[in-house]
Amino acid sequence: MLTSKLARRVRSNPRLRPIGIAGYRLYTRLRPAGTGPTVLANSIPKAGTHVLMSLLDSVAGMRFAGTHFAYTGADRPGGSNEQSLRELRSLVRRLRPSQYMTGHIRHQPDIAAVLAEAGCRTILSIRDPRAIVLSAANYLHSNERHPLHARVLREYPDLDDRIHAVVVGIPSTDDGPGIPGITQRLDRYIPWLSEPGVCVVRYEDLVGSQGGGSDQQQRTVVSDVLRFLGLPAGDEEVGRVAGSVYSPKSATFRRGQIDSWRQELAPRHVELVNDMCEQQMRRLGYSTI
Repeated sequence: MLTSKLARRVRSNPRLRPIGIAGYRLYTRLRPAGTGPTVLANSIPKAGTHVLMSLLDSVAGMRFAGTHFAYTGADRPGGSNEQSLRELRSLVRRLRPSQYMTGHIRHQPDIAAVLAEAGCRTILSIRDPRAIVLSAANYLHSNERHPLHARVLREYPDLDDRIHAVVVGIPSTDDGPGIPGITQRLDRYIPWLSEPGVCVVRYEDLVGSQGGGSDQQQRTVVSDVLRFLGLPAGDEEVGRVAGSVYSPKSATFRRGQIDSWRQELAPRHVELVNDMCEQQMRRLGYSTI
């Protein structure tokens, strides 16, 4: 349903998108509730949200709730940590059994407490920071709905400039917020790796051979996720789900190959990310080579 031609057309139309989202949320509320867990599919921005969604959409009985939450806290003009916590708590409590929501939600002890209190199981998707940088630079340029899109076109017209801006950060202005540098963005999510009860998956392991990875590693990760959710993880079910994970139909899909950054990033940008994020990359399990 979410990957049909009609759904993709609705998502890309500024007028139809709000109507489509409201209609889908109504549809999910009217469907009979399942018996599986509630799930937060969390990710570092540009680290594989839609690949993780493809996995969960392929799990028998699981359904997207139609809800995405970007935890901004005091970063948002007029926002606050308390306000964001209230919004997150409300969204999590509205999840029905066998539903998942998506998010770009930094780690904070009180956020982890909200999820634990609701019994919501968290899956975190991570990705090579060099690939995140490349994906973000292209996304800011191509996504007209992004609040920084017009500014990026104006101030960073060349890909080389955009990549550097994504690495070091885009400063806030009187007209609105910017984005922090890659080091700060990673630091917001790394503590989730040590949080009990969080299942961490790598984008590179999820995409399988179609995305330049390993089919065996993909099956292993799918099996781990199913077991984490308390769902059947027999060979047949794992193979069925794994066969549906890689999704070029995603609205934000570009190339999807795990090592494309090696060909598309200039050596100086690779070196800059390696130098700035050496500790973060080591913590995430990525080599600087």
